[in-house]
Amino acid sequence: MPYTPASLDSLPDRPLRKIFDHCGLKEKESLKRTSASLRHFHVTNQFDHELTHVLVHATSANQIYVRLQTPEEDFDIIYNQSGENDCTVEHNGGIRTIERRDMTTIAGHDLGLILQNQQSRIKELTLAFNEECRTTICEQLVDHLMHGLDNHIHGQHVILKADQFWYSGIINETPIMKVLNKLQSETLTTIWLDDESEQRFHPIERIMNSDHWRGTYEVYLNGFAVRNSLKNFYHIPMGRFDIESVSTHELMELRAAALKLIIFEILEFTIMAIRDQRRFLTLFGKPRKTEGNTQIWYFRYKKKTSDNLRSMLRVQFIDKKTFIFQRFTEDQYELIEMEKSEMDTILSTPNKFKT
Repeated sequence: MPYTPASLDSLPDRPLRKIFDHCGLKEKESLKRTSASLRHFHVTNQFDHELTHVLVHATSANQIYVRLQTPEEDFDIIYNQSGENDCTVEHNGGIRTIERRDMTTIAGHDLGLILQNQQSRIKELTLAFNEECRTTICEQLVDHLMHGLDNHIHGQHVILKADQFWYSGIINETPIMKVLNKLQSETLTTIWLDDESEQRFHPIERIMNSDHWRGTYEVYLNGFAVRNSLKNFYHIPMGRFDIESVSTHELMELRAAALKLIIFEILEFTIMAIRDQRRFLTLFGKPRKTEGNTQIWYFRYKKKTSDNLRSMLRVQFIDKKTFIFQRFTEDQYELIEMEKSEMDTILSTPNKFKT
């Protein structure tokens, strides 16, 4: 009988699965390229790549840098546009050239294929685009990522779990929403948007109407002012943003919402204008104290925290342009340089408005 050398292709599913389970990202990707049967086995069994951090950074109009992190190792991949039609890929000391393909196509498709098998939660998913990158680079990269992410052969539509989503570049709701729609809204806790354009104001209506925005815990918007209502921030426990304008009524509603939200921590925002500035102090109430250019109010929470502590809301209005709404518990009086007796007085005095 002629001798037939053993191969992975000849192994039963159970031991083959154990081999894949003990492999890292690099080894799994290498194994699935060995043969068509191993590639099929890899796809149908959906082995978790266990990525914790995914960074895609278009550093220029001709380069995309990708970093993939697992608990054990990091992977750096650099895609360079070589001329108009060729792309070079640098990884693990090697360089390969792909002819008649551009870098956004290759980078987006590669990342999509890798993320197809991501089952565990990603801590941070970051997309960053240098200011010199054209808007089309962002849109094309995201389109190819979406196409690579879905397994069209097996009809598989992947939804990723991520704690934090970071985006830096020109604020464009279309590609941002495409990525958000591939993230499970129930697991997303942080949305961070940085604008790299010279446009001062952006309406982000579609983002604010998404389940991801409604369910997130933290929001940070940098480099631009939102042209949307303050109402979109009433439910958010923690964040920082600029906003074009607010009304006193909206500020009063935010105060009431913060006092009902026991997990509320801090919201800081800079305004371009209060639409009814002259009525502000009459409606919002006179500040308890004024320190330099800062007006300060204190309001008590009716409910105690899970640690059975009383708490209060401090509202600061700085230089007539920046508001800081922040909650403090009764054991934090030294943190805000307040005498304990003064905090006790605030915590025992009913608010003069309904909450």
